[in-house]
Amino acid sequence: MVKRPYEFEPNYFSDLERDLKDRKNKIKRYHKICLKCGQLKMLFKFSTDKRSRDGRLGVCKECKSIESLKYYYDHKEEILIRVEEYRRTHEIDRSVYFENYRKLNKKHLKKIAKLWYKKNKKAIKERSLKYYADNKEACQAIRKLWIKNNKEKIKKYNWEYRKLRASLE
Repeated sequence: MVKRPYEFEPNYFSDLERDLKDRKNKIKRYHKICLKCGQLKMLFKFSTDKRSRDGRLGVCKECKSIESLKYYYDHKEEILIRVEEYRRTHEIDRSVYFENYRKLNKKHLKKIAKLWYKKNKKAIKERSLKYYADNKEACQAIRKLWIKNNKEKIKKYNWEYRKLRASLE
């Protein structure tokens, strides 16, 4: 027998009726089967999707993550080209956005920087010493120039230092 366009699967209405009854009786399901790996998992392990009947994706977060990584490594060159092109075409918009972000989150960024410097103090010191050893003449020239341009600062600092030492003795 050939199906006519207005005829549906026999299970279609029973599934639909069951879903409507569940919704009416407020029966909630807490588990779902992943379409990719076929395992029964808790509902929170699926991302939300307002287009589906139960409000969740059919693929669990783990499988979706693996799928995304696989896509990234298969299309890495194209993705990197697209990202670089976006960076070039939206350079002004991005700089304005980041400038505003820095203004709005100044305290938070300062706190993060302070933690980072504490955590990486030894590596920063090693890097600075290595740079100084490699560029000794340039660093000394910059230091001499700074001393020449900041004589007042140096005098003030020395005066305060002597004053502090005298008060401690």
